[in-house]
Amino acid sequence: DEFIIIQTNENFFCFPTKQLNHALSYLNNDFDIGMRRWIKLNCKPDSTFIDIGANVGTFSAVASKLMTENGTIIAIEPISSLENCIRQNVMLNNSAINFKYIPVALSNDSDVRELQLFELDNRVSTLWAYEDNKKNVSTIKNIKVKTSKLDKEIKSLNEDTVVKIDVEGSEMEILQQINLLSDRFPNSNFTIAFEYSPSHFKRANTSSEEIINFIKKNFHCNCYFIDQFDGTNNEELSRDNIDQHGNVSFSFCKNKI
Repeated sequence: DEFIIIQTNENFFCFPTKQLNHALSYLNNDFDIGMRRWIKLNCKPDSTFIDIGANVGTFSAVASKLMTENGTIIAIEPISSLENCIRQNVMLNNSAINFKYIPVALSNDSDVRELQLFELDNRVSTLWAYEDNKKNVSTIKNIKVKTSKLDKEIKSLNEDTVVKIDVEGSEMEILQQINLLSDRFPNSNFTIAFEYSPSHFKRANTSSEEIINFIKKNFHCNCYFIDQFDGTNNEELSRDNIDQHGNVSFSFCKNKI
């Protein structure tokens, strides 16, 4: 495999050559700065960081730099050709950390499903197809991938578990699986971030209201938009801003509910 490796003030990042533009973006220290700072605010030296929809693993790179050998990175990405890149992103930043790669797309069904992949740079993939008029269909490739449940794949967790979710439509299924996982590990402190996008929810036949209600009913906590610059919790997600787009975060521990 051929890679592009760049060094910033804080991290090394590895990209496949077809993601040149993505690599160049990371030379700008403000690129994805809100999520990078959210990770720094929430990851502890011995956390478990679960990167769901890892792609090339840039957020795993950020998390691994913050941890000791007692920390764990679990990267979940169905495009198996990205495994070496994800592994490089972790090892370049912390070769002593516990690392596991899981080559599946998370779903409520353990099966084989069709994944829609945008071949231009492999940065976007989804189990929930975009309409033809929304994307340039000439760049789309449909591939078969294995699906599995989060609860089936995770065998152990540390006391603090930080989860980043970027799944282009499967958010409700992932939240349902985190609910089951937290029942197995009720003493773990979970901090979750996911892309809040009503258009993604709609493609997956769910709604923003269902997402909000599920979080309140099962995790008994509020959810907040993540500040795009400093990574802190900002405006509370509610029915007043239900059509807004952005990354959101919430925290809970089942034994403290």
